Amino acid sequence: MSEGFSSFFEFLTRGISSGLYFKIEKIGKVSFKHLPSFVETTEREEIIKALEKTGYVKSRAAKLLGLTLRQLDYRIKKYNIELKKF
Repeated sequence: MSEGFSSFFEFLTRGISSGLYFKIEKIGKVSFKHLPSFVETTEREEIIKALEKTGYVKSRAAKLLGLTLRQLDYRIKKYNIELKKF
């Protein structure tokens, strides 16, 4: 992943107040989404991308995301991400 992702990932993992809203653009129109659910969805997607990019080798994916293996395992469980075995 790029250097920018690392700082964005750090932003996502900080404690964010559940009352905040975030404006995002989707398919040409602007909509409002609840920030915590947006953060969770984005974080889940990025973890899956990292796992796919590394062939589901968790230690490599954790390094790519700037996480420890323990932190990645916690998020895999939290987001109910299915690990593929090759």
